[in-house]
Amino acid sequence: MNAEAAISQLDKQYIAEVKSFTSPPPAVGLVMSAVMIVFQKDPSWATAKKELADSSFIKKVTEFEKDSINAATLKKIEGFTKRDDFDVVTITGISKAAGALCLWVRSLEDYSKALKIVAPKRQRKAYAEE
Repeated sequence: MNAEAAISQLDKQYIAEVKSFTSPPPAVGLVMSAVMIVFQKDPSWATAKKELADSSFIKKVTEFEKDSINAATLKKIEGFTKRDDFDVVTITGISKAAGALCLWVRSLEDYSKALKIVAPKRQRKAYAEE
């Protein structure tokens, strides 16, 4: 399942489930911290709950400008994705929304790493075409 498919399955019911936790399961808290890092917000549960309460949260995720991830944010994301417990299948078993967001964070990381390789090639191609 790719990130876009996972995110397309997010709905208000799943988001409400995550938002309803007063103290989230560790895996859900971990994912939401990573999502807050992507959004360049405080990676606390309180901040995550505020973001989840925003009626445009799903839109923010689906329309996130993935080309805008800077190196510092990518480095912070890697701190999550390298962990054994940041596993899409396991997290999906706990919460479908958190599982989809986990996959989204992992996909953003993969995309950003690929972009580092492709961007210079695009620039050389554009220069050559001029």
